[in-house]
Amino acid sequence: NALDSSHDIFWRGLATSQEVMLPAQRGRSTRLAADPKRAFRKRRREHLRVRASANDKLLWNIWEQLHSSDCAALVRRTIITSPMLVDHRLRCYENRTLLMLASLRGRTRAVSFLLESGASVLCQDDRGATPLLLASWAGRSAVVELLLAAAADVSGVHRQQLLDQQGAPPKSSSCGGHGAKTAMCWAERKGFRDIVRLLESAGADTSHRGMSLLER
Repeated sequence: NALDSSHDIFWRGLATSQEVMLPAQRGRSTRLAADPKRAFRKRRREHLRVRASANDKLLWNIWEQLHSSDCAALVRRTIITSPMLVDHRLRCYENRTLLMLASLRGRTRAVSFLLESGASVLCQDDRGATPLLLASWAGRSAVVELLLAAAADVSGVHRQQLLDQQGAPPKSSSCGGHGAKTAMCWAERKGFRDIVRLLESAGADTSHRGMSLLER
């Protein structure tokens, strides 16, 4: 009837707009071909899994190159071509984003571009670490400055939550200790006095130490 026909047209149109291939209705019909709504949901899940896998490969390639260079040009090309990757999480590496990876390696140009592109400074990986926490743990003072400047644009509550967020370092390293700690704690434990100064100026809590490292 007309209602069923309109229903089929809607779901097939939605599938086309999202580049999801539905079973053809020609010849011998299948259950999926006869039910575009069910077919769309099933095929879309498959489509998203394939796309996520391809995106993971792209991010892993960038992560490998970040070890040896800033590769800001590669990051720029990737994000311009695929804007959804700006906050895509690398599932095989504790759900870290590109901003987390660039912050961890101290790649200032890549970090600047990602922030300009709208990358979230508030995101956390599977261990509770934010880009700010990873940069503080790794001693990347220039990146910490960039992240704190970007955090100035978020609400006061979220900014304080960012400073107070506790997270653990990458599994592959125990440098500075184990367990979840704030960015300030990691910077202090590892002796990064310039980062401690930046975090204090931004309003990070120092009460856990009794007094500032800079006052000792």
